[in-house]
Amino acid sequence: QPLFKKVKIYKIYLFVIILDIIQMLSYLLSEVNMVLFTYVILTIFTFQAITFEISRIHTIDFMKDEIEIKDYLMLRSFVVSVAIIGGAVTAMVLDYFDVKLITMLYTLGILGLFAIIIEYKLYKKLKIIVQNEDTITQKQRVLLNEKITLN
Repeated sequence: QPLFKKVKIYKIYLFVIILDIIQMLSYLLSEVNMVLFTYVILTIFTFQAITFEISRIHTIDFMKDEIEIKDYLMLRSFVVSVAIIGGAVTAMVLDYFDVKLITMLYTLGILGLFAIIIEYKLYKKLKIIVQNEDTITQKQRVLLNEKITLN
C-alpha cells in the first residue's frame, strides 16, 4: 500500500483507460487463437484487479472528508457482487440462446467505448483537482519557508 501512495490518482485512471483499450483490441485474438486470447484476457484481468485495489486506496484517501469509509466499502462490495452475479447470469442466458462469442465480444467492445469516454472525463476532472491541490500545497510551502526565514 505505501508503495502506491505516491502515484497520483489521475495517472491510475489513465492506466485503466490504456488497459481497457488493450482489452478491446485483444478481442480480435479470439478469432486467431483462442488459447492466446485466454491468456491475454486473464493477464489483463489481473492488471485490472491490481489497479482496482490501488485506486480503492486512493479513493478512500481522496474522499475521506466527503464520505464515510464504512459506507464506501459497503457500496463497493455491493457493486462488485452485483457485477459478478450479473456477469454469471448474463453468461448463462447468452449460452442458452447460443449467442456466438465474437458477437458478445463486439457488444462488449461497443460498451467499452462508452466506458472509455466516461473514464477519460473522470481522468480530466481528477487531473485538474490534483494539480490544483499541488499548486495550493506549493504556495503553502513557499509561505511557510518565508515565515521560517523571516523569524
